[in-house]
Amino acid sequence: MKDASNTTVTTAAFAKSETDGTKVIVTLTDEIATNGTYRIAVPEKFIFDSNVDTSAEDKGVSNGATYNPAFNLSYTIKVAEDYPVNFDKDASATRTDRYINSITLTESGQTAQSVSLSSRKPYIDLTEDENAHFTCTAGSTLTTTFNWTGSWMHGYVYIDTDNDKHFSFTEGSTTQTDTEVYAFSFYSGNFNDAESGYNSAGTRITGNDRAVVNPPSFTAPGTNGTYRIRFKIDWNSIDPGGQLAADGTASGANGILANGGQIVDALLTITGGEETGINSLNTESKTKDVMYDLSGRRLNAAPAQGVFILNGKTVIR
Repeated sequence: MKDASNTTVTTAAFAKSETDGTKVIVTLTDEIATNGTYRIAVPEKFIFDSNVDTSAEDKGVSNGATYNPAFNLSYTIKVAEDYPVNFDKDASATRTDRYINSITLTESGQTAQSVSLSSRKPYIDLTEDENAHFTCTAGSTLTTTFNWTGSWMHGYVYIDTDNDKHFSFTEGSTTQTDTEVYAFSFYSGNFNDAESGYNSAGTRITGNDRAVVNPPSFTAPGTNGTYRIRFKIDWNSIDPGGQLAADGTASGANGILANGGQIVDALLTITGGEETGINSLNTESKTKDVMYDLSGRRLNAAPAQGVFILNGKTVIR
């Protein structure tokens, strides 16, 4: 693998697919950690058809085996970032009539914890702000309240309970069972149809009731630790990175930027619960492959073609 200046940045191993012998899998030896355009130089006579004879000096060419000419494969690599969003994190707001004034997180029976926002940027990172550090008791009931200026939008809450630097979610599902989506005020499961949907309590919502920002209360994780918590204002989107328009951009029609939505990251410390979370995570990581696409979204299965991240390594198919 070579970069734009023709410098070799990593070597690769080549193997035929275990499930389809007609495919060649390219696995990079070292992860590429810098964005850019790279190329793999494939030499002549590297790939042969089914007539190949590996015992022959000419590998069966004289008997009809054919092979590839020399060629290059070019790839533009976007290294997966921690806690990604679907737009530039430094982007400016595109409208002035919609913004979050403050966010309040309240544990049942305890004093409310609030943070005021001075910025109106679409993405706000408060993880280094000690005044925006929330706390709660493990397994407690939590309620999120958005002080929101603007018209119809929806509120979402995510907690990275496995601390893998991504928020898991299931696109199209209105239940979000076994994901890191902890609360949402509305989701239809269909970008093209928001006439009716559900909130995270399972209540069906239609008509003017869809103009609801604050999601239902939810149960805090049961394992002690400090986790990233994400608060999002968006329109009918379960994606923690923000709604993408039909054209694939955040600024197109109904994209999070066009709609004036916001994403706010903070920290949540949980106490009074189990202490075994780290050990269980380490055990799982040894037995289960973890895969992401180049935008940082977790994959349930490896794609048949393309570039993805497998256990921290870049894989090209």
